[in-house]
Amino acid sequence: MARELLWLENSSFAAWGCGACNWIMPDHGRKISEKASASVREAFDKHECAKFPRHPSAKNKRPPRGCGL
Repeated sequence: MARELLWLENSSFAAWGCGACNWIMPDHGRKISEKASASVREAFDKHECAKFPRHPSAKNKRPPRGCGL
């Protein structure tokens, strides 16, 4: 999948994520009709997909989080 900023949501989870890797970042206070905040867009533009692989290695089962919260 191409690198694209996507809104990910289900009944227990809501966050922005990358369409090409496992990078995610919550955007607290976002309303459904709104676009990504400037801080989310900036973090997305700066993240490196190689640091958030879709299939982590056996050594690193959980990918790092994008927001540090």
